[in-house]
Amino acid sequence: MATSNEDKDVFAFEQFRGLRNTVGAESFEPGDLEAALNVDITDALRVRRRKGYAVTAVVSAHHSFWSNGVIALAVSGTSLVEVMPDLTTRVVRSGLTSGRRMHYAIMGSRVFYSNGVETGVFEDGVSRTWGIEVPVKLPLSEVIGGSLPAGLYQYAMTYLRSDGQESGAGRAGFIELASSSGVHFYDMPVSADPGVAFKRLYVSPVNGDALFLLMTLPNAATDATYTVERTGALPLSTQFLTPALPGVHLSEFAGHILLARGSTLYRSEALAPELFDLRKGSPFTARITLVAPVDDGVYLGTESGVSWLAGRKPAEWDAKKRLDYGAIPGTLAFAPAEDISEGQQGPVALFATEKGICAGFNGGSILNLTGDRFNYPVMDEGAAVVRDSGGSVQYVLTLRGTERAANTAF
Repeated sequence: MATSNEDKDVFAFEQFRGLRNTVGAESFEPGDLEAALNVDITDALRVRRRKGYAVTAVVSAHHSFWSNGVIALAVSGTSLVEVMPDLTTRVVRSGLTSGRRMHYAIMGSRVFYSNGVETGVFEDGVSRTWGIEVPVKLPLSEVIGGSLPAGLYQYAMTYLRSDGQESGAGRAGFIELASSSGVHFYDMPVSADPGVAFKRLYVSPVNGDALFLLMTLPNAATDATYTVERTGALPLSTQFLTPALPGVHLSEFAGHILLARGSTLYRSEALAPELFDLRKGSPFTARITLVAPVDDGVYLGTESGVSWLAGRKPAEWDAKKRLDYGAIPGTLAFAPAEDISEGQQGPVALFATEKGICAGFNGGSILNLTGDRFNYPVMDEGAAVVRDSGGSVQYVLTLRGTERAANTAF
């Protein structure tokens, strides 16, 4: 009976660790791959054929798609559209700046959006303004007859939307009464915002510092009189606040809406996402490319690094540098932390950087998932999504733009 020789020159690969290009193929370890076409590497380090795809609908070109599982929005040309379950769309706003990527954040039933040029809110199936513009000027005032005590009075005006949202107010005006008399306010500005239904006039007590609501008037009203002293109960709480500036990288965190504009991070007032105090902007040294909130803080990426802003009180943030290389804009996606690293809890922020795909966990710890194995060409921006494919959680990334040599392959 013939005997077979042992397969001494055959090596069995039992596990596959995925693509590797940080070293030459001659330095590979068992399980490293130089190419992997249309396959997935499972969590058990097995190779599995990647499923194909089939066209379910043919639609026109769209970009900036966003969804929370119930609402879906995208941009088509110069229009913001709602994407319906059957993949048909309806225009909710037109006249947007062409080619601008849209960014979104949701708080309650309101979806806030901005492309860095325009801003808006999608709520109850319609688009409206994000906040209300501050009155362009103060009403004029003159002395008339009345019984107000002599002295100095301050006054200011705000707009009031039909849903109760109030605008900010600028610097207060002054009028001095030399003797017992009254005040006529006139030439009151009228808001062009179709959602504004009223205006509010605030006045201080004689020689007082705080302003209180004196009266609420229709938006179309242009004058009012104050002749009998009244003590207001509602203080002016929106002075020096404004609507949101156009920005990018929107997110919700601890009751605030965060947005980036250039190298500055702005936050709305707490639980007041349509009012911003621009004096509270946090400047960084380079253009912001990532705003990624988790449970107990926010990862802030720029063109030159990634920092950790710890805590749920933005007024107390102190940025701590975590990475000395930049984040690529548009590549943020979230997943359950336990799907990425055993023992971790809460959400994990996944994003691409100049030196690999990174995971940012609660507490400010960052893990570079690919930096020691696989380098990809760095580009200007990208898009990403997390999906569950047959029990394996995958971060799917695409990049576009001018290829830079900062992270070229071996």
